[in-house]
Amino acid sequence: MRLVLAICVSVSAVACATAAADIAPPAGFSPSAQLSKPATFVAGKPAHVYCAATQAQFNQADQQYTGQVLGAGFSFIGGDQTFLSPWVCGFLTGWLQKHHVSEYHLAVAIASLTHEAELEKGISDESIADCKGLAIMPTVVKKFFPLRGIYTMHNLMRDAWDSHDGEPAVYLTNCPKR
Repeated sequence: MRLVLAICVSVSAVACATAAADIAPPAGFSPSAQLSKPATFVAGKPAHVYCAATQAQFNQADQQYTGQVLGAGFSFIGGDQTFLSPWVCGFLTGWLQKHHVSEYHLAVAIASLTHEAELEKGISDESIADCKGLAIMPTVVKKFFPLRGIYTMHNLMRDAWDSHDGEPAVYLTNCPKR
């Protein structure tokens, strides 16, 4: 199995690793059928999302496969696996279970998931993956994370773009700030 060949960073410091082969899910990660559905939709192929039980387990896997600990998630470029931190999974599954999730946290979590799924398509430019992930976000929200209460698409996208605008230059090269 080929492992980390390159390292990159995404929305909310989500790391991705380049590899063609799948890996066995690291210790403490469980598959999420719920989150694999939107990832599959965005990637345009079967995609498998795994959630870490603890931040420590996520950090250990992140360090092992990317050489960094950035805290939100990592994917294998062109692969079919995404590994997410417990906070990203918690916000997304919490929303799906009708729990309260702040609009900002929901926006960043969805943007992280769509960004990672764009990388699974084989996109290796972080800024392009960010722009494409942000562009498909409204469709993903409508299809998989329907808004309720006072939440609006306008505010959710504003929060996602605010997060993007604060990212390092590697995310802004081909996807400038608003």
